[in-house]
Amino acid sequence: MKYLRNEDGEIVTCKTCKQALTDKMELEYSQEATELFCSPNCAMDFYFNRMESKPVTFEEALELIK
Repeated sequence: MKYLRNEDGEIVTCKTCKQALTDKMELEYSQEATELFCSPNCAMDFYFNRMESKPVTFEEALELIK
């Protein structure tokens, strides 16, 4: 297994879960956030948290568009 290392030789970790990134992972990169993630799921978690996205009921949605 190969670890992803930065130019200083330090192991790079996932922005969301802090797991060390390896060649065995389905790595994701966000150009907008300039961050690396260990999986599409960690990337999505980061995006939803960053955008403060949350589920709403239909009634709550009606209130939001008033």
